[in-house]
Amino acid sequence: MGINTARGDYIVCLDADDLIDSRYLELASKVLDSDPSLGIVTSWYTTFGLLRFVEKPLPYSLYLLSNSNQLHCASMFRKLAWQQVGGYDEKMSGYEDWELWIKIGEAGWGVAQIPEVLFFQRCHERSKFFKSRKKHVELVSHIRMAHEDLYSFKMQTRLFFQWLPDCLRRKKLHELRIGLGQYLVDFRLRNIFLKYLDKRSQFYLNAEK
Repeated sequence: MGINTARGDYIVCLDADDLIDSRYLELASKVLDSDPSLGIVTSWYTTFGLLRFVEKPLPYSLYLLSNSNQLHCASMFRKLAWQQVGGYDEKMSGYEDWELWIKIGEAGWGVAQIPEVLFFQRCHERSKFFKSRKKHVELVSHIRMAHEDLYSFKMQTRLFFQWLPDCLRRKKLHELRIGLGQYLVDFRLRNIFLKYLDKRSQFYLNAEK
């Protein structure tokens, strides 16, 4: 892989049909230079082609990242962080950038966001953007199985309550709705699953009698 032979300390993976702002590399590298605890720098981004929208991700938290990819695929990362976590999961056929961000976050690296649109992602019929979404359930299942501890109810609860005070401090209602909504969904699904197990256990107990 090209990253292994790259001489630079910082990496940006850019698809041939995507674009970056002429200032992106300079701005992102300055952010990484300024703080050695940061593993990734991302930015706002926009899509063009079949889909057109501007994405301004919420401030980074591992809790939000574990439930939805907050970082675009051309985010700049330290080669050291990439090496530390074992690089991309080459078994994945989509969302491998998201899985890498999760690994880097789990390893304790920080993430910074530049509040400007600096990445332009082209969306066409054959783009990976659409191919990955067709396999969304399969790919997310792979990520969750690869990070079982992160997706345990105990860890998700811990991350949620680490994230909540910062969210309340920023007084961003839409951010609170997204994070709280995700937590409540996880909580409901967990309860449904536990109730299902209880019913199955009771069924077998009755059958034995």
